[in-house]
Amino acid sequence: MVELAEAQINEFLATLPGWRLVERAGRPRIEKVYKTGNFAAGVKLLNRLAPIAEELNHHPDVLLTYPTVKVEITTHDAGGITEKDFELARRIDTAVR
Repeated sequence: MVELAEAQINEFLATLPGWRLVERAGRPRIEKVYKTGNFAAGVKLLNRLAPIAEELNHHPDVLLTYPTVKVEITTHDAGGITEKDFELARRIDTAVR
C-alpha cells in the first residue's frame, strides 16, 4: 500500500462526514467519534465494526467510553494513511447507520 499525499487525504475526507485527520505518536491517522449515549450501545457498535475489520484484515484502534466510541485508522505498514484506511472508514460508517 502506498501512503497518500495530504491533498488526496483531504479529498477522501470530504466524502466522509465526521472523519478528520489527526497525528498521534508521530503517525497520521483518520479518526471519528461516534456518540453512543451509553456503554452497552458502544459495545454493540464494536460488535458491528469487528467483522468488517476482520474481513478487510485491517484493524482500527478503538477507544470505548461511557458515551462514545472513538475509531482511529492508519496503515502501520505504510507509515501513514492509505486507500485501505478510507475503505475501512466507509464500511464502518455504512455498518453504523
